[in-house]
Amino acid sequence: MKKLTRITIALDEETAKLLEKMKEGTALSQSELMRQALRFYDENKDILNASAKKSLHMYMDMLLSGEHVILDVDHWLLLLNLIESSPEKEKFWTNCREVARSHAEQTEAKSFLSGRSTGTSRGL
Repeated sequence: MKKLTRITIALDEETAKLLEKMKEGTALSQSELMRQALRFYDENKDILNASAKKSLHMYMDMLLSGEHVILDVDHWLLLLNLIESSPEKEKFWTNCREVARSHAEQTEAKSFLSGRSTGTSRGL
């Protein structure tokens, strides 16, 4: 077993209630719950950065809308190889550029309406 270091912390009422709520429904001790919460925070602290948080929310919005999916890289490569071997590959790439331009404009408009500019539609 790992050597444990004891610490004392003070929680405000709201945070103490949150800890109690999180403990409910688990068989974890307060100490183990706090260890897991600290590890989780350490692994995910980068999303607290404003720009990373903005990007994460944009990706979540796109996925939750049902119009976008996450595609495994190996599947993406198989699809690209199939496209490249197609006699209509130039038509595909032309259509891709049109869709990308449209999405960039939609993203820019959405960002503009929410008060932030992404600059995504420039340079396409």
